[in-house]
Amino acid sequence: MGLVATTTNLSYARNEYIGQGRHHVLDRAADMMYYIISNNDIAQTLTNKLAMGSQGSGLAVTTASPFAVEIHTKPTTALTAGTTGLSAGIRCRYEVGADQTNQISIEAIDARLRVKKDLADGVHCGINGTIEASESGTVLSGTSTTQRSAGIFTLDFSADVSITSGWLTGVTIDSSVNGSVSMASCTFVGLRIKTSSSKEVWEYAIYSDTGACVDGIYMGTTTKAYEFIVSALPANARGGRHVFTCATPAMSDGYGAHEIDLTITGTGTGLVSASSCWVNATSTSTLAAGTYTWVHNDGVWLDNSATTTNNVIVWSRVQFIFGTNTGYGALHLFDLNLDIDQDMTSLINVNNLALTGFTAGSHSSSVTGSIPFIGTGGSVKYIRVYDSAA
Repeated sequence: MGLVATTTNLSYARNEYIGQGRHHVLDRAADMMYYIISNNDIAQTLTNKLAMGSQGSGLAVTTASPFAVEIHTKPTTALTAGTTGLSAGIRCRYEVGADQTNQISIEAIDARLRVKKDLADGVHCGINGTIEASESGTVLSGTSTTQRSAGIFTLDFSADVSITSGWLTGVTIDSSVNGSVSMASCTFVGLRIKTSSSKEVWEYAIYSDTGACVDGIYMGTTTKAYEFIVSALPANARGGRHVFTCATPAMSDGYGAHEIDLTITGTGTGLVSASSCWVNATSTSTLAAGTYTWVHNDGVWLDNSATTTNNVIVWSRVQFIFGTNTGYGALHLFDLNLDIDQDMTSLINVNNLALTGFTAGSHSSSVTGSIPFIGTGGSVKYIRVYDSAA
């Protein structure tokens, strides 16, 4: 016969069980759990809750005996999926069998590390999940869809379920830390990805499969949205890359595939810039001779088979939309801030002068006007314009 419990409160000093036709009296909860598991002697279903210890005076653990409950499992044959599709050392299935109309947190497993005394160095967590592979000659095989993860979180809903409110998330990381807690010497992070010393570096910190989400990352109002630091960029590599594909583009004027919006809501006290991009050469750097150094390398590429019919192609569209505002002191298309020890060679450099529409020779036609071309310190220099190139 299987194990029959005369009581299911494991915090009692003495626990009486009848198993395999024998009557066992176990004085400690740990002894009883060890007997049950090691003898595979639990075949009966417990109908009452199983309690070990009590809040405030839990089961004692020591250096020699550091675990309240320790379960070792080991397949003795090659397993098949079976009816459940899985095998586990511990499995918990919490079935909600009645409508829940009150506000309550319901969890299949609730793990808490209750700290009432000082903690020094070490790893402290509510749950620790680890895949340990150390046996010599062990091979982890499978297919391209095989998953091996220290933790997997899945939402599994059938088509008959409706969700009418609230949040539905794969993982929620919540801070319930009181705002007055002193953390001056602590780095407070919602999600940390690390690599232990001399261990394999992650290929991707975060990986989203194609089609797995609508928006890759959404971030609400923060002090700083993100900060990327690439301290050792390889040659001919990219520190960051945005790749977009659009089958039928019809973008609104003023917007693009990559958008930066800076909205001013108060009174400015300094300079304003929506974007800043720099190439910095340190005192130990040497720029390659005979090559170019660009702050931007932008362009439009057309395949030989691309179709262009009466399409106007422009390198950059600059817009000033001021309405009836006229209080600004000056308006310039570009602002050159030069701090160099030799004169600028030219304003524009081109690989083929003829492709710019350049026409050689002096003008015979009359000047029809001028354009304010360069302004400095309130003084403006003009260039003359003609109606024809000759």
